[in-house]
Amino acid sequence: MSGSLGEASATNEFGSEYVDGLYGYAMVLTRNHAEAEDLVQETYVRALGAAGRLRENSNVKGWLFTILRNLWFNELRKRRNVPAILEMDGDDYTADSLVADVLGCPAGTVMSRLGRARAKLRTALADTWSTPGRSERRNQS
Repeated sequence: MSGSLGEASATNEFGSEYVDGLYGYAMVLTRNHAEAEDLVQETYVRALGAAGRLRENSNVKGWLFTILRNLWFNELRKRRNVPAILEMDGDDYTADSLVADVLGCPAGTVMSRLGRARAKLRTALADTWSTPGRSERRNQS
């Protein structure tokens, strides 16, 4: 019974002396307090889950820093593959002119293309909802 108490105590203190160093390293990588805190927390979550596989005389500090670095690289890969969301305040003309700049055409052309796309979408959706049997299923739900 005392063995399990010792194991619980060791788990609670596992690598806790490296928290400040890991946080500093995470700040260098992320340049953001919240992200750095999340990164350190996730590092410990992963480390505690794999601590049983760690050899007795392993370099725990190096292992923790490696986990943190790998988590950060994974995060960067995710960000690179996810399209950026651009939030804009202002009028519709600002949005249209930005989209026009991206496409390299006048804002009027963008507005015309959007109008045609909306009309095609309306037609496609109307065809979908007026398909025989479709309205009956819609009424049942």
